[in-house]
Amino acid sequence: MFPVSCGSAVFGGGLMGDSLTIAELLWELEALHGRTAAEISLETYEDARTAIEQSKSGMSYLVRDVIAALPESEELLNHMGVDVRVTPVGLRNAGQELAQRERLVLRQVDYGATEGATRWFDDPALSQLLNGTIIVWYLRDLDSTAAYPVIWSDFWIPSAAQATRIQWDYAQVVEQIERGVHLSNEGAFLGTCPRHGGGFKVESPSTSEPGSVTDDHPTLGVAERRAWELKRGAVEEILASSLRRLVGADRLAVADVFPAIGLPPVADTEGFETRSQQLMDAMSHGGDNF
Repeated sequence: MFPVSCGSAVFGGGLMGDSLTIAELLWELEALHGRTAAEISLETYEDARTAIEQSKSGMSYLVRDVIAALPESEELLNHMGVDVRVTPVGLRNAGQELAQRERLVLRQVDYGATEGATRWFDDPALSQLLNGTIIVWYLRDLDSTAAYPVIWSDFWIPSAAQATRIQWDYAQVVEQIERGVHLSNEGAFLGTCPRHGGGFKVESPSTSEPGSVTDDHPTLGVAERRAWELKRGAVEEILASSLRRLVGADRLAVADVFPAIGLPPVADTEGFETRSQQLMDAMSHGGDNF
């Protein structure tokens, strides 16, 4: 984890009262839009870069440190049951559009909780979605990981239509569990994915690596450890819908999105790299102005 400069990396909207609110937390995250990992963590640039290079979770740690610097942030999120997820986007169509890069991994599948279940929001691992999820998107199509800029953030709660789609996919998963089928790539909006570093043997689960299996399956003696996930297309849909407030349409055109968050209307990856390198050089020479 990286200590945040001066207690807050960005001094976004500022705190309005004695107790932190979700709105104020979102204001602080909004102040990250368009800023690179190096700029967010000025005093710990090398640590930030190293961590991001070593793990896909590095950018998540950096964003979470901004949140942790806010008074009572952890208490607020825990009390309200709100999760924070940080996820990458990339570029497509010759750099003209943003594209979701990965699925969004949620909490671990509790096989026992699905036994006899009919509604997704009665499953403890998924009911949290009703409390809302803070999602932060960043651009990953860059050579220098410290140049990754935050693109957007929002507080997402499933719409009625999305909840219906989640229910459809959840029912498919539960049906497979009841039939004793090992889960794979089910669902269009909601699905499951492995939650381990490898070593699960579907042909002979009992000989799998210990960390890849669980024994809480209602019909199988041993099953793969898996997590619930929002599919990549679903996360991109959430991003496009969220950006509608910014650009007035469900589109991910860089020419529309970037100027709205203070960036040039083109995907200037070289510019992000240059800004981060200049910051690194300044810091290596004792840049006291940062």
